[in-house]
Amino acid sequence: KPVEGETSPAVTEEPTKETIKTTPIENPDGSVTVITEHTTEGSTVTTIETLTDVPAEEKVPSTTTKHTVVNEDGSTTTTTTITRGETVTTVTEVTHGDITTTTTEVKTKDQPTQTTQETAERHTVVEDDGSETTTTVVTSEETTTTVTEVTKGGTTSVTKEVKEGDKPVEKTEKTRKTSTVIDEEGTTTRTTV
Repeated sequence: KPVEGETSPAVTEEPTKETIKTTPIENPDGSVTVITEHTTEGSTVTTIETLTDVPAEEKVPSTTTKHTVVNEDGSTTTTTTITRGETVTTVTEVTHGDITTTTTEVKTKDQPTQTTQETAERHTVVEDDGSETTTTVVTSEETTTTVTEVTKGGTTSVTKEVKEGDKPVEKTEKTRKTSTVIDEEGTTTRTTV
């Protein structure tokens, strides 16, 4: 039993770790076959996909490691390190409630080349009619991006607004419909239009 005035030891969960290795192989027709090995908690899933129009930097093999830790205050810290050739990108995400702060640091040959920071706040509201509205506001220096997603049934409407300071820069609206079919063999086919 803790004595009043003393702090009890912090409860932290074991950090979870996942590793993703990608090996791109260029084909004679210009396409790229990417072999991805995704390891989580000791089990590995390997996927092979052939892609066209692959950017040059994605033709370089990469290794991604991701560590997630639950902190004493209940927040989570996820550190993702992506090594691609001589470039190492470290992304640190700290999530506390609805707010996530992301810091991205890029180093090439051990020399820092770029550091950015952004804050994202996400809220979801379920309406009386069963629809769900998720609003995400991302702030990075002078730029604020607001994405509003309204989902009802299998239809999602997405509105994206970008402002620099108080000046609107961009506004886009998209609608997507998702249908899911499970055949007699138990295969699930999800189609998004």
